[in-house]
Amino acid sequence: MLKQAVNSQYIFSYLPGSGVVTYASNGQLESGPDINNGGAFTMGVKVKNTGSSIWLSQYCYISKSLKQPYIKALDNEKVVRCNYASWMGSETVRLQFLNPNGVMEKHSISREILIKRVANVLDASHTSLNDSGVSDNMFDESVKWLMRFNCGGLPLPYFFITKNSSRHYR
Repeated sequence: MLKQAVNSQYIFSYLPGSGVVTYASNGQLESGPDINNGGAFTMGVKVKNTGSSIWLSQYCYISKSLKQPYIKALDNEKVVRCNYASWMGSETVRLQFLNPNGVMEKHSISREILIKRVANVLDASHTSLNDSGVSDNMFDESVKWLMRFNCGGLPLPYFFITKNSSRHYR
């Protein structure tokens, strides 16, 4: 599916299993830069409305319009069992975006890196920016770009972290 998004900005996160239940949506599934200004985009997310909350899983955003069969490719991802360290080091989101200098950047961000970078970008664990505003980590701009999007009423990185932290037993 990502082959169709070449030269486009995109966010792709396969969220297998239980998904995220949120009460914060107020009826809005997603918002972001191209979504709110009428630009062409493709969005894919599994949704279950439970009345007072919504359940969301398998997130995809591409800044150009694609045909529906490509979105269905989200269901084709394989789940592999692994230990905790491998799971934390595995990809939680893949994105491509224009950085502030107008250069297209592509990143794959693991669960561990996402948690650390969100905390650092928000200056929660230690400052990611000097007073000069210069980023000191290659993932800071990616996380800042992700923060411009919302899914289910949550900033997108929070949505991914919430999914990563949830554990449901059947």
